[in-house]
Amino acid sequence: MSDQDANQPRPAGQAATPLPATPAEKQPDEEFGDSVIELVTDIIEEKAELKPFHKFYKTNKQRVRKWISFIIIVGLIFGYFGYSLSTLLNEKSVKEFAETISKLSASIQADSVSNEELSRQVQEKNHQIEMLDQEKNKSEIEAENAKNATAELRMLVQNIDTNNPLATNMKILISKIDQNLTVSGSASNFEALIESERPQFSIFINKILITNNSLISLKKSRKIQIDIKNDSKITAENVFVTFSISAAIDLTNLTYSASWHPLLGASSIKNGQLVENAINVLAWKANASVAANTLYAVDSVEVSTNFTGYPVVTGVISAYADKSQRPDLAISLIFY
Repeated sequence: MSDQDANQPRPAGQAATPLPATPAEKQPDEEFGDSVIELVTDIIEEKAELKPFHKFYKTNKQRVRKWISFIIIVGLIFGYFGYSLSTLLNEKSVKEFAETISKLSASIQADSVSNEELSRQVQEKNHQIEMLDQEKNKSEIEAENAKNATAELRMLVQNIDTNNPLATNMKILISKIDQNLTVSGSASNFEALIESERPQFSIFINKILITNNSLISLKKSRKIQIDIKNDSKITAENVFVTFSISAAIDLTNLTYSASWHPLLGASSIKNGQLVENAINVLAWKANASVAANTLYAVDSVEVSTNFTGYPVVTGVISAYADKSQRPDLAISLIFY
């Protein structure tokens, strides 16, 4: 209808023609509600089992829109409060955890300091114990040195030749002490001096110097010729030679002079009785003193030719005198 027609007067009794309604502009929340309704409606129409509710949604759009808006708002409120509460609880837990860690660290540091102090005290005690042990050892060494000095002086006196006059012996003793003090600067170093005053011997069998574990060949002759030499600087008194041989050779198979005397062999005590071991021992004594650095012949011993038991027989020989040591030298007699 034109503007001219609209301005013309209406005939009497004719009703006014209503103007078309202008759609009201929707608010953003209404648009959001419609979108949600359309989404729910599409879901209901797609799901066959939800179609009975389709009519309800069609006839109650406004109510459903309000309920949806209400539910969304309530959900947002609860979500906000839940998030705030969760954040608050997390912050509290983190704070409590940090406090716990701090306390634990402080406790560890305190324990470390306590352990260091305890370790220091233990080290001090150990140091004190070491010092006491050193003092004790020092005292024991000094006491032992004093004891040795006394014993060495006594031995030095005993080694002086008793055939000399008393005055001569005293002069010798004083000279030896002064000599030792001059050389060593101590009265506890008499051992070498005393040993030099002891008789010492070398042993020869069939002109061969005997050392420990020597081999003696008796293939050509079964005669055992023994010689001893006084290697010391003093005269040896009461010189003895002992010759021990395995019982594989019976004494009846040995020929020796009357200066040799059979002795009780190496023995042991069993059940209260003295039991001889399988060894034969002959002892010989010089009928005179043996001067210093002098070779002295010992009566020989000979093994009889009817002995054919063993190709090798072991034995021991030694030479000693008054105030001397007795070194035993092992030997092996080879017959074949």
